[in-house]
Amino acid sequence: MLPERCLPLDEDRCPVGDQMLGELYRASAHGLAALIATLTPTARAMLAVYCYRRAHLAAISLAVAAACAENDLVRWGGNVGAALFQRSRQTPETPAPDAPLYARRKITLATKPIGRRTVFKDIEDDDHDTKQQDSGVRELEARDREAQDQAAELCPV
Repeated sequence: MLPERCLPLDEDRCPVGDQMLGELYRASAHGLAALIATLTPTARAMLAVYCYRRAHLAAISLAVAAACAENDLVRWGGNVGAALFQRSRQTPETPAPDAPLYARRKITLATKPIGRRTVFKDIEDDDHDTKQQDSGVRELEARDREAQDQAAELCPV
């Protein structure tokens, strides 16, 4: 079955405004049903197909599709709309009443250093430390000039 109106994913526009989409995204299960009820049947079907194509809106897609007629979903989504209708009628897991419909992924932090570790030490007014620091800077500058010379030899301008 081909949808009545089919746009490629990159040209697909959201059938509701940014404000409404944001409210849908932040709504709890009870609040989402109330927001969905304010939409026309065509807008609901278009929104369900739009959200289904985006992974982070999949839960909203199923909730919106549950309020749609199968004919509307098939009309605006074709086979995808038919599959969405079937999935929306399956019994979902029951989340807490005021829990958001999506679960945020936990943030993981690196457990090991990504690159070379640089150890910084406090600079004292000691002449010895200043001399070591100056020689280190000179060494780095010499390596940098050497690398630039090698690059110039390999790729003459």
